[in-house]
Amino acid sequence: MRDFAPPTGNQMREIEDAIRAGERNRDTMVLVRNYCANARIEKFGGTGMIERGTGLPIGHHGMRCDFAPEGGMASWDLRDAAIDFYDRNCAGCAHRKPLRLPNLLEIIADRDRKQATREAQAEADTRAAAKALAERDSTRAALMPKLGAVARTLLEDIGVFDADRSSENCERVTQKRG
Repeated sequence: MRDFAPPTGNQMREIEDAIRAGERNRDTMVLVRNYCANARIEKFGGTGMIERGTGLPIGHHGMRCDFAPEGGMASWDLRDAAIDFYDRNCAGCAHRKPLRLPNLLEIIADRDRKQATREAQAEADTRAAAKALAERDSTRAALMPKLGAVARTLLEDIGVFDADRSSENCERVTQKRG
């Protein structure tokens, strides 16, 4: 008879992570089923010990429909596969048979909100960077009349590098001149 050691701390974290993933997948399955009567979830791969013990859908799953072309992806987090499937197949589908709320559109709306927030932040970062560059350019322009030829050339090179941080422009600033 073999003795089995209890799980280590790292193994316990992995088990807890698997259980959380199974709970997320279970919740996503409900949203997919509520979205359309034609939608179904398929499991890819075997069933592990944690999945058998908890009854949770742990592992790779994908979304399918008789009206969608074959293919698609299966993922550990069913949300990723469901979003991909929705974008490619469900967004304009004429065969949808909605069942109840809440449904898959909650995940899609959350994804779209996060994407809009990221885009707005990127635009704000771009505006802030352009404003900061303009302020540095203004400071350099104010210094130019007070400088000699060598210092003026260096400051111009710094301005060029500040606007375009390419390796060539970096070399113009960092290389000794003869």
